[in-house]
Amino acid sequence: MSQAAISRKKVPVMSDRQQARITDPERATARNLMVTKELIHRRQAVVFDSQVDHERHAVKSAAAWTVEDRRMKIIADVRWWMGRSRNSSRVLCSLWVADSEPGAPYARCMVGGHGSAGGWGYCKQSGAFAAACKDAGIELTIDVHGVGMSSVDHAILAIVTAAGYDPALFPVVIV
Repeated sequence: MSQAAISRKKVPVMSDRQQARITDPERATARNLMVTKELIHRRQAVVFDSQVDHERHAVKSAAAWTVEDRRMKIIADVRWWMGRSRNSSRVLCSLWVADSEPGAPYARCMVGGHGSAGGWGYCKQSGAFAAACKDAGIELTIDVHGVGMSSVDHAILAIVTAAGYDPALFPVVIV
C-alpha cells in the first residue's frame, strides 16, 4: 500500500466528538452475572465530587476544594463476562450509570442495561458495550460497536457528562 493510500485511509477520531444522551432515565435492566459467568474486564468512571458548603448552601468550585472536601463517586460501572467453558466465545456486558446531584452524599442507580456480542473478527467487548448502552436507553453519537476499547472509554466519559458531571468542573478518572 502506498503512502498516499495510507494517508487517505479514514481513521475514526473519538476525542471530543462523542456525546451521549440518556433517553429513558428510569430504565434499569443491568444484570450482575458474577455467580454464573467469569468476570473478564471492568471499567469504572470515578468522579471527584465536592461537598456542599452548608454555610452558603452552594457547591464549592473545584478551585476551592481541600483534601477534606473531596469525595469519590462511581458514576459509571461497566463489567464484561464470558462463560466459564473453554469453548465460550460470547461476551456479555452490564452497564450501570448512577445519577446524583453534585455535592450529594451518595449516588443512586439511574439507568442500567445489558448486552452481548459473539462471533469473530471484531472487538466483542465494545460490541457488547454498545448493546448494553442500547438496552439502557443511552444514545451515542458515534457507534462503538466492534471498534475497540479506547472508543468505549470515550463513550463512558460522554455518559458521565450526560449524567450531569461536566469533566471541566469535576475531575473524572476511568479505572
